[in-house]
Amino acid sequence: ANPESYRRGLIAVIPKRWQGVISSTLEDSAFALSRWLKAQLIAMAIVGLMTGVGMWLIGVPSPLALGLIAGLLEFIPIIGPIAGALPAVLLASSQGLQLTLAAAAVALAIQQIENNVIMPVVIGRVVELPPAVGLFATVGMGLLFGPLGLLLGYPLAIVADVAIRRLYVREALGKPVAIPAERERTEEISS
Repeated sequence: ANPESYRRGLIAVIPKRWQGVISSTLEDSAFALSRWLKAQLIAMAIVGLMTGVGMWLIGVPSPLALGLIAGLLEFIPIIGPIAGALPAVLLASSQGLQLTLAAAAVALAIQQIENNVIMPVVIGRVVELPPAVGLFATVGMGLLFGPLGLLLGYPLAIVADVAIRRLYVREALGKPVAIPAERERTEEISS
């Protein structure tokens, strides 16, 4: 409920010479995670809207509810989109084979658009994390920690990316590296 007290507690146990760098890393991680969450909410809304409209156009009953389910389940990487398509296909199956195949085709088309357009454009540009890194982190965390790992894999990859850029590349190696949160703050100040 109060993340600032945990942040202060963590900073207090860090040696003085590293406190500024660790504090900046935590701030940049929080910034990147907030951007990811906003982008994820946009992707969820787009998928939910496309599902609802697509199912309405082909005549599947309850398209609004199906769009809501697909949009909410979009938050869960890899498994969520599949789980979001199942209710639509199952509901369409009560209406006949032709509608079932049409619902499956709509769900497949939406997932192709989501995987090849929405996620790379919305999430990739907002978070600036290569899609392959996010995918491998999600799959790896899912294998290690199960469903919780699937949910937390991408956000943890974002935090790790910020920490590696700032603490390892910049501080340990002494190389210049771009950190999205710093660039954003610089653009806000200059505006």
